[in-house]
Amino acid sequence: MQGQGEWHENLIRFNFLQEDAEAILSIPLPKTCHQDSLIWHYDKKGTYTVKSGYQVALKLKYYDLPSCSENQSTWWNYVWNLSVPSKIRIFLWKALRELLPTQSNLNNRKILDRSWCFRCSVAKEDCFHALVGCRFAKKVWKLMPFSHCLKFTQHTSFSCFVQSAMKSLNRTEVEFLTVVSWFIWKERNNHLHNNKFERPEQTFSKAESFLEVYQATTRNKASPHVQLPMPSSTAIWSPPGSGLKLNVDATVNNQKGQAGLGCIIRNSSGAVMAAASTKRACLGSVEVAEALAILEGIHLAKESGLHLTLIESDSANVVSYISKKTSFRGELGWILDEILHFVDRDSDCKIQFAPRSCNLAAHNLAKLALSTSEPLFWLEEVPKEIEIWL
Repeated sequence: MQGQGEWHENLIRFNFLQEDAEAILSIPLPKTCHQDSLIWHYDKKGTYTVKSGYQVALKLKYYDLPSCSENQSTWWNYVWNLSVPSKIRIFLWKALRELLPTQSNLNNRKILDRSWCFRCSVAKEDCFHALVGCRFAKKVWKLMPFSHCLKFTQHTSFSCFVQSAMKSLNRTEVEFLTVVSWFIWKERNNHLHNNKFERPEQTFSKAESFLEVYQATTRNKASPHVQLPMPSSTAIWSPPGSGLKLNVDATVNNQKGQAGLGCIIRNSSGAVMAAASTKRACLGSVEVAEALAILEGIHLAKESGLHLTLIESDSANVVSYISKKTSFRGELGWILDEILHFVDRDSDCKIQFAPRSCNLAAHNLAKLALSTSEPLFWLEEVPKEIEIWL
């Protein structure tokens, strides 16, 4: 590192591979000295918890779960957008993460003294066995019209089984697979807790009928002939009663590892006093970028000799962290510390949440930053493409 809270870029690029160098340079540095501390980067707050440690252990054990990459985001977006009821999407998420209360999981948590399948006693009952490998489950799956596409013996986890099936099934078939899995689990629970039995044909028939009725109902609700009520009005930006208001926003391009930061300061009559549009390396969370935007706006005000009385951001989480003085480790922690230092020092400056419709100028300045190579600053004016958002 070198002075002014900046990385020694040439030295880092000389000593590290390009991918590692980009990751290091994307870590924002504080402008002031902070004490070093140990950080558990698997938790948002940087603090170790038993829950976060357990999640890491699961990922290490079931390595075929989606990796932390753009593919993971695409995978989970696909799962959460399936046209099935929310409770079934949540069930699928739990099954894919090996979080269902199977005999094996309950045994691992010292709740049960057994882990074998209560039905067949052939194998330990994990999510894959309960939903796919057990004799009853296999009989249900063989009734599926696309059973020939399902591979029952080549997988060690339910996640692996589903991902393999997705390669050969269309979206409708994946939704059918999801609902059938849920009905198999439902029948399993009924058998275990209520000692009630079903034939595989009954379970399959229930799943098929349920999905057909649900999707027919959903299509009717989404019919173009049904007009949904529109909001009567949309909130818009309003000037401060007195003093100066800072609006900030951030937009992140994950593919390029960049964040665009937009800041604009206006007075009580709505006139622009200063504005900025800057790009920063960012491989962290959106919240880190949103906090950086607030800090950038504070620096803009300081460099322009302006005294702020109100700060607005459309990141409800970041505003809440600042208002509650939530403690974090890592880059988000020191960014929040520097913002709080400013807010506490200037006791008449407040920070509050503003919906996106009240923050359009800052939002479009942030988007502009991603299309420029150099940081841009304006005093008492903004570019024409931003004027329409004032």
